Amino acid sequence: MNLPPLDKEMLAKMGIAPDAVPIRPALDYGIKIPPRNPKPPKAISTAEANEMFGVSLAVKMNFIPQMLVALALDYASQFVNHCRDKRISEFKKHNRLIKLCVEEHTARLAKSYGNAFQAYTNYVERYFEYVSVDRFKMWCSIGNVVNRQIPKDRDRDGATLVAIIHKLIDYAEEYDRKMDKVIADKVKAPVSRKQDDMLKLIVAMCYEFEDTWGFKLEPDPIVDMNIGVLANRASTLADFIIGEEKCQ
Repeated sequence: MNLPPLDKEMLAKMGIAPDAVPIRPALDYGIKIPPRNPKPPKAISTAEANEMFGVSLAVKMNFIPQMLVALALDYASQFVNHCRDKRISEFKKHNRLIKLCVEEHTARLAKSYGNAFQAYTNYVERYFEYVSVDRFKMWCSIGNVVNRQIPKDRDRDGATLVAIIHKLIDYAEEYDRKMDKVIADKVKAPVSRKQDDMLKLIVAMCYEFEDTWGFKLEPDPIVDMNIGVLANRASTLADFIIGEEKCQ
């Protein structure tokens, strides 16, 4: 078939090189290849988790970070009350948002646990009682770090509460990342659990508070040890609970 010569001037205006090699149109053989639909990740059941990791580790994967987050949210509520009692008005909007975050996070937990949520609440109460002395030690350690950065006329107690909240949530998130690697190695697939957006929002507000007061909680071996002790206490309590369940 004889085709008319190419209009090189028109091709140039279209941004096409005049001597470009024309692309042969693809032939349609009538074969339709369906698009690949990635399969959603399969949730691991409790029985599967127990079989893959053992009961102790399978329980602690969730129990330890949940106890640390429960502590963080307890301190968040304390911070709201602290601002109210001290009549600190500059954080009113933040405090309303913190209360909403705590309520929403708790509601999501209740929904996920269903009928077992009361048992979870009992475990949190036992954990709080178990770590009462360790919490005091953590308060002193983080308070010392904060006091070295903030003058006496600033709200040192409020800043200490914020620093504790921040450290606990960060530790829980880091623990989750470590467990994701353990799970990924076992299932031979990438694993990345998303952090609760309510916790992300609380951490974002912690950064704002820290900027307002002008302090930054750098890595500190004593503080890290205190947080690690709280995690170890949660691990020990989990073993107690597992033992109790076996005896029933």
